[in-house]
Amino acid sequence: MTFSAGQGLHELLVPVRCAGCGAPGVDWCEKCHKHLAGPPRRIHPRVAIPCPVWSISPYSGPVAAGIVAFKEDRRQALAQPFGQALAHAAAQLVAAGEILHPAERPWLLVPAPSTALSIRERGFHHVREIAEAMAHTLQGAQYDQLSQGIQSVQPVQWKHPSGQCDGQTASLDALLGGISGEIVVADVLQAAPHTDAVGLTATQRRDNLAGTITCHTQVVEQLEHLAETITSPQMTSAPTISSSSGIPQKRVSRWEILLVDDVTTTGATIAECFFALHNCGLRLRGALTLCAA
Repeated sequence: MTFSAGQGLHELLVPVRCAGCGAPGVDWCEKCHKHLAGPPRRIHPRVAIPCPVWSISPYSGPVAAGIVAFKEDRRQALAQPFGQALAHAAAQLVAAGEILHPAERPWLLVPAPSTALSIRERGFHHVREIAEAMAHTLQGAQYDQLSQGIQSVQPVQWKHPSGQCDGQTASLDALLGGISGEIVVADVLQAAPHTDAVGLTATQRRDNLAGTITCHTQVVEQLEHLAETITSPQMTSAPTISSSSGIPQKRVSRWEILLVDDVTTTGATIAECFFALHNCGLRLRGALTLCAA
């Protein structure tokens, strides 16, 4: 028997099982993935949010188990099927007329921020991983490291153990009607240290997060310059938006901005993200999450 160093040895010592149901040999099985195959539904969290919030599944069963495994057990491979599920959900929102096609206005996918301590302890930015997998599935253009500029993204197909695709092929043609557009992922938001929200009420969560989420000024400036260089094929005319802050309105008008997160609970995080982006002249079109508690 031969195996590659590291991963192969780990699989011998700790056999891989589906994070949702425990089925052997896979990180995430087809049966569990069906829980993320439904259309996104509009939800109304307890904390008021001035933009739409959509979610795919309730936070229960295999989905809840998968989220816990992804975040707490560091099952990083789960980012791929989770990102693929969000990509298909976003495509359905386009088809329903809820958000613009990236050919009409470039998409900016903004991962909900984690604190530096959480990222360091986990070893990766879990929501960023999901957003990148989402961009890969949509097969657009991904603005990965801001210092590196736009990078072409190759399609990534998540396969079941049988070797067959799950029927939701990771293809821009299948998802967005064969019309290309720009899709950018950027860590616009940053989170300062704050108290763990477990056990807090909606009001307490909102108070706990107040002022802790802000924009990376340098990232926002670079996105402004990037907006000058990328134009989707069917770019719509920019809306007129009044502002008393003196922030250049092109920041607001040139992006279709989606906040990406794993779980919506009270909505406090999304609300804080909305206002942080708003204060930097970035208008959040909506938030899309895997599940809602």
